[in-house]
Amino acid sequence: MDLLTVLVFTLLTGVMGYSSIPPSTSCSSMTPEHSPSAQTTANPYQLVISKNTYSPCDQIQVTLQGLEASTQFRGFMIQARSAADSSTYTTYGSFATATGVGNPCERASATHANTGKVDKSSINLNWTAPNSDVGNIVFVYTVVQNYATYWVKQQSSTLTYLAGAGTLCNTAATTTASGYTEGTITRPTDCGKVISCFHDGCKGGNCEFMLTWKETGDDILFSLACKRPQNAYCAIGLSKDEKMGDDSVFECVSNGGQVDVYLSYNSGRTNSRLDQPKFGLSDVTTSSKDGVITCNFKRKKVAPSNTGRRKRAASDASTFFDLNSDFTLFYAIGSASSGILIKHSASPLVSSQVADFQSIQEIGGSRTGGNLVKAHGILMVIAWMLLASFGIFSARFYKDVWPEGFEWFSLKRWFVIHRACMVTVFLLTAISFIIIFVHVKGYSEITDSTYAKSHPILGIIVMALTLINPIMALFRPHPGTPKRPIFNVAHTLVGVGAHVCSIVNIFSGTALAAAKTPDNVRIVLWVYVGWLCMVDLVCYIYACKTKPASVKKAQTVPTAEADGSPAGGDTGKMPILGSSKKGESFELNNTAGDNDSSFQQAGVKSFKVWVLAVQGIGLFSLSLAVIIIVAIGESDEM
Repeated sequence: MDLLTVLVFTLLTGVMGYSSIPPSTSCSSMTPEHSPSAQTTANPYQLVISKNTYSPCDQIQVTLQGLEASTQFRGFMIQARSAADSSTYTTYGSFATATGVGNPCERASATHANTGKVDKSSINLNWTAPNSDVGNIVFVYTVVQNYATYWVKQQSSTLTYLAGAGTLCNTAATTTASGYTEGTITRPTDCGKVISCFHDGCKGGNCEFMLTWKETGDDILFSLACKRPQNAYCAIGLSKDEKMGDDSVFECVSNGGQVDVYLSYNSGRTNSRLDQPKFGLSDVTTSSKDGVITCNFKRKKVAPSNTGRRKRAASDASTFFDLNSDFTLFYAIGSASSGILIKHSASPLVSSQVADFQSIQEIGGSRTGGNLVKAHGILMVIAWMLLASFGIFSARFYKDVWPEGFEWFSLKRWFVIHRACMVTVFLLTAISFIIIFVHVKGYSEITDSTYAKSHPILGIIVMALTLINPIMALFRPHPGTPKRPIFNVAHTLVGVGAHVCSIVNIFSGTALAAAKTPDNVRIVLWVYVGWLCMVDLVCYIYACKTKPASVKKAQTVPTAEADGSPAGGDTGKMPILGSSKKGESFELNNTAGDNDSSFQQAGVKSFKVWVLAVQGIGLFSLSLAVIIIVAIGESDEM
């Protein structure tokens, strides 16, 4: 073949007989294995580097060009070596793949070759610095002008190490059977010492993402690296509190293999790009390799004012946070469509402390706060979807089901069920109420444009009504007294009102970002509402069909009052929650003589017992479905 690939050189067409597998001596000596010898005259080429310092994983542009525009070359080899011993074949960093450029040598991460046959006057390569200080570096290069003319081991100016924000690099970590290499993100050695970092903990030294920053005059130099595929994004939000909403966001977005940086703003749960999406940004460089996207950029500390687009700049400036202040950091990931963000697919990771961009910090993050929110939601589902629904249902339709002789603990069965359910509802609601107040550290102000912003105030109303009802029950009038009907109406209104408010609040709670619940949970909730309506309708129809006969018997049998108290009325001396068979728990609504002697002889109404069992199974199944969805939350799509 006509390629001297061993040296990463492209030679003249007539040169033949070289192996496609280069000998290692060529990679080390950087010398073509043919005569004549290398030139000793002045080198007509130069290697220009975009900067003279490097930080961990910096992106530096390396340009090989002739001293004169007309001077061209056919082939080249470039290696980054130690300035202290450039003769030793030890290379550092890595070059990004470029068209017509290969890496045939053993040290492929830092060796490049022009494998085409077209003469060039210049070529630009992107070099990524190593992820730690390796001392001063020089680029050693050999350049071939033609078969007989080439210069060997020429040197660029020296790169000196400068501790700084740098960028985050990815190295080969895992190779699958298909040959795909998954990139890794490593923690910089000077993280928290020279540069500031925000990451996910980097278990086993492997990070899911890494944000670094360093103050540079009027700017902050940022670098964000994250494991994301094509058409996806990772983003950092700057928040004035620990809640999403009113956040300044910078996005690192992969769009069909192209990566770019944009600024946006969260208003409630809505994210919008700034009119000028690169407002206040400079020195933007990006990369995508082996499943890791990297965005490096400088951001002004304060909003720029010297712009001709004054109206747009003024609008963007209002959502451009001053980096002289401290902020809680949010890290979010998700998919992107044509470069536009889709709602984050995983719960945002929140920094464990505020970021001070004027100091050196190492900050971790967690999603542990979400567990408290989930606990709050699950307890409310158990309390109101399951127990309150079942307890209210038993009190409304089951006072006439079990006659005397079918008591539990000398109390009517419906009353035992109702009281057990509602006492547990009160306890679970109180615990859930405390949990969420501890989590948000007080009252939660939700800046949402939908009904979800009513969630905190409705929650307080539910807690208040839940507390009022048992207090009312402790002071309720005895059966048969004039004020008893007033209590019955008030008790029902407070109980049903609390139940309705709680269900509305469960709907609104699932719409909040902090709940991190998939949208399909609301399908289950609507099924639950339909289930309640259907079962209640069945019981009302059954009551209507059986009521006339009961009313007729009640009018002829004087053994019990219409309200269920003993014949002759309750004297008021019976214990409110006592064990007397004729005590408070025997009280019935004015629904006809449901507790008459003829009914007692008829026995238990088996149809309604079956309905009660079906109701319990239905409520349990629907509540369990919601609990599972809430517990699992949104999937962490990668």
